[in-house]
Amino acid sequence: MNWKIASLVALAMWSIYGFFGERSAKIHGEKVNMIFETLAFIVLAFIAAASGIGDFKKVTGNSAFNASIMGLLSAGGFWFILYAFKVVPQSETFLVLLISGMFPVIAAIINNFIVSPLTICQWIGVVMAGAGLVLVSWK
Repeated sequence: MNWKIASLVALAMWSIYGFFGERSAKIHGEKVNMIFETLAFIVLAFIAAASGIGDFKKVTGNSAFNASIMGLLSAGGFWFILYAFKVVPQSETFLVLLISGMFPVIAAIINNFIVSPLTICQWIGVVMAGAGLVLVSWK
């Protein structure tokens, strides 16, 4: 599959999953949602492991550490977004998605200091994304 198509599929899935999570969390809470999400991740992990079993030979202590931190941060972020869906007024659910969806912008800023500097155009994009968040959430 082309990376652009995969990115669009991820965008579509992440754009709508919050609405289902918010509705179910209002009924049974974010902890139960976390269990359902974890079960889904386990199923996908088995599928990924079955299709890429040889990649486990490449695991090093450093890569295992980084992957573990990634997993903990991902799970923690998911826990907090589920909590936000539980307590947000229904008319403002989109703001939870919008704010939490700003992670690529924050990742780009962090990347600027750790890996490679952003270009002027990329900094303009960061500023525009921040301005867009303010404008969309302005009452």
